[in-house]
Amino acid sequence: MAYEIELKAWVDDVDATTTRMNNAAEFLFVYTKEDVYWYSKDTAAFPSGVRLRTESRTFKTGAAETCLFVTYKTKETRDGIEINDEKEFRITALPDEAASGKAALDAAAPEAAAAFETFLALAGFTAGFTKKKAGQCWRFKPAGAAFPGITAELSLIEGLGYFLELEIIAPDDTPATVNAAREALLSLLKTAGIPPSRIESRYYSEMLVSCP
Repeated sequence: MAYEIELKAWVDDVDATTTRMNNAAEFLFVYTKEDVYWYSKDTAAFPSGVRLRTESRTFKTGAAETCLFVTYKTKETRDGIEINDEKEFRITALPDEAASGKAALDAAAPEAAAAFETFLALAGFTAGFTKKKAGQCWRFKPAGAAFPGITAELSLIEGLGYFLELEIIAPDDTPATVNAAREALLSLLKTAGIPPSRIESRYYSEMLVSCP
């Protein structure tokens, strides 16, 4: 079992934050993400709903891909740090028999997303809100840390603004692990030039639903 330990913070100076992250971490890709959240009457099994994500990535090599991810999780916040028991899998689109290769798979992605949405509807789920984001992703490897690395994303959340999202995948959520992860995340946040006072403890869903 893996746990997602993360924080997000408001970004006031996008250019300065981008420069600091480029200097501190390995740039991976730019992306756009569109998340549709589906909810079941069985809130005990799916307390945060099911997220269907369509993500397009363009890597530093110039290569590009479109990915479909299905995610469901149990969420918890401790002192502004999110600890999520997350389950995620990827949907692979199937192109028609006359097409082949990666481009054909990317072209088939919208049909795969629509098919899975139909499945969710038939299973009794109801579509909720949509979240859109665009940004860039880095991988930071802290020296001597207990974790293999930190994923950092500088995102423009449509309707909200810019955030820096920092995430560690940990093997458990014990206090020792969470505290070590918190220190690593706060250290990278400092490297990015963002003070802890800019950490946002609310979930995006809370902020988006409350928007006028």
